[in-house]
Amino acid sequence: MTWITAKPWLLWLIPVLAISASLRLLTILGSPPLIDWDTHDYLQLAHRIGRFDLAGDIGQRVPLYPSFMLLLRYNLHLVQAAQLMMGLIVTAAIFYTVATLSRRPVAAGVAAALYGWNLAQIRIESTMLSETLTTLLVALMGAAMVWLWSDRTHLVTLKLAVLATCAGLLPLARPAYAFVPLVALIVAWSWASRSLRRLLLVVVVAFVPMLAWSTFNLVRLDSFGLSTGLGLNLTNKTGSYVQ
Repeated sequence: MTWITAKPWLLWLIPVLAISASLRLLTILGSPPLIDWDTHDYLQLAHRIGRFDLAGDIGQRVPLYPSFMLLLRYNLHLVQAAQLMMGLIVTAAIFYTVATLSRRPVAAGVAAALYGWNLAQIRIESTMLSETLTTLLVALMGAAMVWLWSDRTHLVTLKLAVLATCAGLLPLARPAYAFVPLVALIVAWSWASRSLRRLLLVVVVAFVPMLAWSTFNLVRLDSFGLSTGLGLNLTNKTGSYVQ
């Protein structure tokens, strides 16, 4: 009997998620969405995307988080609620990852609680920034890798699809994750049966979003890359804040 069929993990997962959900519900009821320096830039790009007009955009922001705000019709209270829900999903993903690797529900419960009950983390989830969405994608990608590692014979295509989707979206959330699609490809090559069809799936889903946005920036801004807010441009931008 394995740890998953014995189900002792429910005795740990349910309380962890219940307390995590209660803390986030109290946050929704008692705290408004928090605004940061970069929130205005995200909202501005969200409105531009909604109008299908990026003529005035200078390419400093990647499109995933603004598109997420657009999907919720720029309602910051809905964004806050959605991000707090993401925090619950991340908590569950951490539990699954640690439980699968360690086979110890206690360790999984502690690891998940360290995230789910962390008030500083909940505050970040209430802030209108891309960190929470990025964390969700990282957690889901990690869980998908563990899912594939633990069983490389069943639902392999689905596991690779989840892995590649997270890897493809991450660079559009934070340009620093531009290397992640390569990680997904290495994992697919190493752990999945070397099927050309599956490898092609990973390549398309993981690499095309990043390359498409970079090409779009090349056409409109003469700069091939995810963001123009890198290097000296980033130094100049942050320098203005310091001053």
